[in-house]
Amino acid sequence: MVLPNMNVYGMNAERGEKNVQPQFKEILKYLDEHKTIDDAKLQELLGVRKTRAYTISRQMIDSGLIVAEGKGSQKTYRVK
Repeated sequence: MVLPNMNVYGMNAERGEKNVQPQFKEILKYLDEHKTIDDAKLQELLGVRKTRAYTISRQMIDSGLIVAEGKGSQKTYRVK
């Protein structure tokens, strides 16, 4: 049996609490000042590649921190 890695999603396995990862904080701080961010700027801001940026944005969407608007290269994110 394979169990999910709770550390990937910033969960404290003992208490089941969500932790806001440092990268999440950096994105939220940027969104506080600029209101929206696109994938290219997200990659640049965090110094990560496309796949990692997608994973982080998906985690933030799933956590209810941000919402995605648009599709493909026109997709942007904003605070929920």
